[in-house]
Amino acid sequence: MSRTLIFGDVHGCAAELRALVQWFTPRPGDHLISVGDLIKKGPDSAGVVRFLREFLDRDVGVSHVLGNHEGSLRTLVREGGPLGRDLRLFVEALTEEELDWLLAAPILLPLEEHGALILHGGVLPSWTDLPPAETEAAERLDPERMDLVLRLRNLAGPSPRRAVTRVRRNGERGRTQRMALDLPLPPAPSGGRLEVEEIEVPLHSFLGLREIGAGDPNWPTLYDGRFGHIYFGHQPFLASATPVQFPHATALDLGCVYGGALAAVVLEAGKEPILFSVKAEREYSKWGF
Repeated sequence: MSRTLIFGDVHGCAAELRALVQWFTPRPGDHLISVGDLIKKGPDSAGVVRFLREFLDRDVGVSHVLGNHEGSLRTLVREGGPLGRDLRLFVEALTEEELDWLLAAPILLPLEEHGALILHGGVLPSWTDLPPAETEAAERLDPERMDLVLRLRNLAGPSPRRAVTRVRRNGERGRTQRMALDLPLPPAPSGGRLEVEEIEVPLHSFLGLREIGAGDPNWPTLYDGRFGHIYFGHQPFLASATPVQFPHATALDLGCVYGGALAAVVLEAGKEPILFSVKAEREYSKWGF
């Protein structure tokens, strides 16, 4: 009987991924699936890509959905945008075939035999259908919901938000951002000031990281299972040593790159899911804003 290993955000933590897969011991016919964010922040993103692709020649399935970091890199590569030093070195370390494989992932991966759906970020509780699974189709037909699938974490609670506009010394407006009322205001730029107003945002709508306050629910707490059981990443649950289970979803990002753990679940027809994690060897990057 074939098995499926679904694992959380690797972020270049190649040693922990090798340990996780070694524990699983893939057999011909098994399937390895990443919830996205294979790359960036950690020590060996190129090693992660190469390690996973080795299994393609061993009759072991290897799949991944697009994470927000792969999505950002995809946009830069397609548009010819400037790459920072780390991304440039990573891209130069890959063959064209390896890079194409990394960036050609879908945003959604249904596992009908398990009544499950794999994605990176989340879904809104108001959705009655999903955006196209294939990335190119989603980019063309439903880019706003594609962005949510890649980046959703918390949803707006009932409290209003502040809109903060940085004003520089010469009077030109800086960038505007939304913040929860219980978060501290950012410092004003040197010689400038802040303009602040309180605004309302729609209940249970998308929030960026700096907008999330104490009363804003995580999306799986409101998800009713209409698209199957969702396995997702993106939000690091650093306080947990095992995958975090909600009624209709399982969170697999335990912040490995931040010194947490690399989490996984094993699915096999007719059996209960097996939860497992590998502790990070060390803290490779700092979590925060």
